[in-house]
Amino acid sequence: MTDSNKLSQPSALGPNPQSSVLSTHPLAMRKDARILVVGASGMVGSAIIRRLLSLGYTNILGTYHSRMPDINIFLQDDSPAVMPEAIKLVKVDLTAQEAVNSFFSRERPAYVFLAAARVGGIH
Repeated sequence: MTDSNKLSQPSALGPNPQSSVLSTHPLAMRKDARILVVGASGMVGSAIIRRLLSLGYTNILGTYHSRMPDINIFLQDDSPAVMPEAIKLVKVDLTAQEAVNSFFSRERPAYVFLAAARVGGIH
């Protein structure tokens, strides 16, 4: 196979136009797996949760630092069937190692999306 033929061949791990990469990859997450989104109240974390919900994931755990986010930030107008019961929000201080260890021991997530960030702009 020449190099030009390699470029025209579809990738085995490339996106499937019929469905999401998350659901077609050979190592795809189970829809009922415990999925942790650290930083769920932020822009990136809430977008990850919205995407997971739209794909049918039903056991999502999200962390926040200072104030519990309104559950509505995770819902989309085009997904009225998404149930807020699929989301559990927990306050966790990520700067306290003992609290983080305790949280992971108690909750035991199968997958983790790290979207936590320090807010406050450039210093």
